[in-house]
Amino acid sequence: MNNFILNTIPYIFILIIIIFVIKKNKQNEHKNEQNKKQQFQKNVFNYSVIPSLAYFTFGHLLLGKKVRENQGWSDEKGVIILQREIGIVELTLFIVACFTTSSSKYVSTIFGLMLVFFGMNHIYTSGTQNVSIASFDIIYGSLLLYIFNY
Repeated sequence: MNNFILNTIPYIFILIIIIFVIKKNKQNEHKNEQNKKQQFQKNVFNYSVIPSLAYFTFGHLLLGKKVRENQGWSDEKGVIILQREIGIVELTLFIVACFTTSSSKYVSTIFGLMLVFFGMNHIYTSGTQNVSIASFDIIYGSLLLYIFNY
């Protein structure tokens, strides 16, 4: 896979959210607002949060070298350990998301906060070098925080 594909795939998760926003706004007006909100959150969780956790886990744990190259990270032992720990946290969230039915708000909120802080860290540590990655993290994380906590 080339870098363009690796950099583009995450934006599909934001596109999925946009699709469900449009779908929610076109739903039957007679539906209860609370039911529409719950269905919207369920759709975002099932079709954006869970797949993105799987994608990021796969990248951090199984394609580590490619991810490090793409982000301009070194192959130092500390960087590799940190990257694996991030992947393990994502894997943990993925497992909780897949095997419990009442955790969508908590998993999405934790994941959203992680992404916002990861994005800010990319800017702090790399400046403009990783601005696209930082922007994605902050935008996607903020969307999750808003959707699951408004």
